[in-house]
Amino acid sequence: MELPTGKNPDALLYDKFSKRVFIFNHSDVTATAVDIAGGKVIGTIDLGGTALEAGATDENGTIFVILEEANEIVSFDANPLR
Repeated sequence: MELPTGKNPDALLYDKFSKRVFIFNHSDVTATAVDIAGGKVIGTIDLGGTALEAGATDENGTIFVILEEANEIVSFDANPLR
């Protein structure tokens, strides 16, 4: 199975709370959300900044992501993708 992602997919994370995989796209600073059960992309969120790196989950629906060049950590809600 092949699924479209953003530019330069760099890392991925499974979030047990939302039952989704998030693919962190380094160059376009987005996260692609994948519904594992359905095997399809359900959305992409623009995280702003530059040079996206790894992410982590709090296992309650919040995803945290490192913006490498900005020296920042941003977060978003795993279900509505905002």
